[in-house]
Amino acid sequence: MSNINIDYERTGGFTTIKEYGDYLTEILAGLGENSPNGPGVNDIAAYISAACLRNSKIELKAENNTVNINLTNIRDSAVASAATSQELWKIAGEKDIKPNKSIVVPIQIVIKELNDALPPKIIFDSDLKDDDLGISNMRILIGDNSHSVIMDKATCNRIIDDNGEFTVEMGSAIGGGYIINFFDQNNERIEKLPAKVNFSIPAENAYDSVFTTSDGRDFNIGGIFDSSNKALEFKTNTSGLFKVKASVPEISDIGDLSEDEQKHIKLLVSKDYFATVGGRFRPYDQYTNYDAARAVSGILFTVDTEARAQYNDVDESDPQSMYVASIEEAGIKLYSDQGGLRFNGNSAVGLEDTFTMSLALLVDYKGYYLPDLGNDTDRPYASIYLNYPDIQYMKKASLGKLALGAREGIINDGMSLTKTENRFDRSSAAEFLYRLFERMCEVAPAKFDAGESGYKSSAAFYNPLATMRFDPPPIVYLYLGCFAVGLIFALLLWFMEKKHKIVNENAADAGGDDDYWNEY
Repeated sequence: MSNINIDYERTGGFTTIKEYGDYLTEILAGLGENSPNGPGVNDIAAYISAACLRNSKIELKAENNTVNINLTNIRDSAVASAATSQELWKIAGEKDIKPNKSIVVPIQIVIKELNDALPPKIIFDSDLKDDDLGISNMRILIGDNSHSVIMDKATCNRIIDDNGEFTVEMGSAIGGGYIINFFDQNNERIEKLPAKVNFSIPAENAYDSVFTTSDGRDFNIGGIFDSSNKALEFKTNTSGLFKVKASVPEISDIGDLSEDEQKHIKLLVSKDYFATVGGRFRPYDQYTNYDAARAVSGILFTVDTEARAQYNDVDESDPQSMYVASIEEAGIKLYSDQGGLRFNGNSAVGLEDTFTMSLALLVDYKGYYLPDLGNDTDRPYASIYLNYPDIQYMKKASLGKLALGAREGIINDGMSLTKTENRFDRSSAAEFLYRLFERMCEVAPAKFDAGESGYKSSAAFYNPLATMRFDPPPIVYLYLGCFAVGLIFALLLWFMEKKHKIVNENAADAGGDDDYWNEY
């Protein structure tokens, strides 16, 4: 738990670097002789990033609901953000506080003068790839605080490499939700980008989840709830339909766990990072490689419904195979000897292995730095973060990740990693993964200031079926064919009955004339 307390209500009126700097100085002075702990340093980093967003805010006017983002119109914003970051980290540095991860320098862009005639479009100019502005990402607010595109620099560069100038479109869909489309410089729709883009859409609480549609089925892809801005953040690289649905699970067998543990399990189940069977979580069952594949692929938004597993012990008809295929497609390793012909999905995971492989994701995906373990090669575990009672039995290659987990408050470094009674059951794994989720999926700590113009998009303009691939299963075609044959047969019977009735009426009028009947 962080030992830093920041009052963001107080910062709401700040407009200058000095105001943010004076408050940061006050916060640090409140620690006395103490230093911020690992989570506290992350809170300072989040505060500095929030200051960058506020001080860099610019407004761009849309024309026909389209706005072009290029080096010219974001340069001043980038300069302001970089100056804010540099000055505030200088203040932190005077207290010998260094960041635990790569410094994030964001800018905030608010799109104004939207109308409801067309879906909003954002064009990213190809000159953004060559910038030297030093920013990490652009948070583009589409009229209000809860609709946004968050484009990080690395993703922008990869997309430009593949497509040149590109466009992101987000419009309301008939029946609810949002259609997200990507277009290349020739205005051709891109089905799948080389990297995932962050979006946010309105939501009510942490148990809400984003669902997407593939082959006529809805898939829960989770999402990160931003309570300050009432929004759910998620990532995708595919065009399609995305909806927010309430997803509070009913779980019958976790009542003996603490309130916090129950809350964390329900949150992870609501995002489909864990599965229940008949409303049972099975907290004391072993945590398996299948469980890990599902959780990690969900947290990283790497679930790919079209991926196919290559292991010969993973049945393609098994629902778990999608998660195994997804991590394989993304190049993610869950345990050190993963590979070859078998995945061993039902095998229990080892504590050391799952900790080190999972915490490596913080380094690879979020830019976290490993703690300094010192230069004593005879005692490589001599670190303030390595208090595990059996640390001497751990691999040297694991020590940095284990220290990282302890520094960030993800692992209790007083626990044994080798004793059999400390095997990783599903409830213990859920607690670990919840803390990992918090670090992997951080959101802005303060409310944005997009103003009151609001998100606008024509619901009538967008029919999701017009832009989505919807291939019904063969049984649907069988039903439709039977229905068509039945309809034709019914119409034929109705026509014959109607004709017979007319014949009878005409025959009666003719008085039974045989010549009349012979005409039919």
